[in-house]
Amino acid sequence: MKRLLLFAVTLIALGCGAAEEEFASKERVAELEVAKPLPSEEDRDRTTDSDVQQQRHVIYNAEIDLEVSEFSEFRKILPAMVIRFGGYISDVKIDQYQVRESKEVCRSGKWQLKIKSTEFEKFVVELSQVGLVVRHHQTAKDMTSEFVDLGARITNKKRMEARVLDLITESKRSLNDVVSLERELSRIRGEIERMQGRLNYIRNRTEFSTLTIMVREHADVAEIAVSPFTTRIASAWNQSIRLLKLVVSNLLVFATYVLPWVIVLLIVGLPAIWLFRRLRLRWGLRPA
Repeated sequence: MKRLLLFAVTLIALGCGAAEEEFASKERVAELEVAKPLPSEEDRDRTTDSDVQQQRHVIYNAEIDLEVSEFSEFRKILPAMVIRFGGYISDVKIDQYQVRESKEVCRSGKWQLKIKSTEFEKFVVELSQVGLVVRHHQTAKDMTSEFVDLGARITNKKRMEARVLDLITESKRSLNDVVSLERELSRIRGEIERMQGRLNYIRNRTEFSTLTIMVREHADVAEIAVSPFTTRIASAWNQSIRLLKLVVSNLLVFATYVLPWVIVLLIVGLPAIWLFRRLRLRWGLRPA
C-alpha cells in the first residue's frame, strides 16, 4: 500500500513539473516572437496587397495657359467640365479691366483645379478644344516605392501589436512586465499612426492631380470698335482743357508757395540796395 501511494505521489510531481516547463517554454517563445527582427525588404514586398503592387502612385502637377474667345462662356462651362471628370475647383481669381471710352474689356482669370489622376489626360484634351493652349508645363513625382514600403511596415507593426496584446493578456505576469509591455504597445501604435498618416497623404495626393489654368480673353483687332471722328475730336478737346486747367492750377499753387519768400526778400533787400547806393556815392566823392 505504501509503495502504491509513493508511486502516485511521484507521478503527480512529475506531471506538475512538466506542466510548469511547458508554460515556461511557451512564455519564452512568445517573448522571442516580440523580439523577432523585422523581415527583409523582399519579404515586406511579398506581404503587400496585390492592388498596391499593381497600381502606381504618382503626384502630378500641371500649369496651362489658355486663350479663349469668350471669357464669360468659359466661366460657365468650366465647372461642369470639372465635375464631369470627377474633380473640384479649389481656388479662383478673376481680373477684369475696362477702358471707358473705347468700351474695350480685357478679362483674365486663374483657376486651381483638382482632377482625378485617371482622368487627367482626358481633361487636358477636352480643355484644348475649348481654347488655345499657349503653354503646358507638367511635373510628376513617383511615390509608389514609398507607398508600398509604408504598407508593408504597417502590416508588420500590426502583427507586433497583436503579439504584445497576447502577452499582456496572459496570466502570471508581474506588474513591471505589464507596464513595460504597455509602454512598448504605445510606442508601436504611435509608429503605426504616423505611417498611416503619411500613407493617407500619399493616397490623397496621388488620387487627384493639381492643375492651374491661367485664362485670358483673346480679342481680334478687326473686332475692336473704332470711335467716330467727331467723338475723337471732342475727346482731344476735353483732354486739352483738362491739361490747361491742371497747368494753371499748378502755377497758382507755385505762386502761393513762393509769395512769402518774395515779401521777405523785398523787405530786407530794398533797404540794403538803398544803403549800398548811398555808400557808393559817398565813396565816389572822396579825393584820390
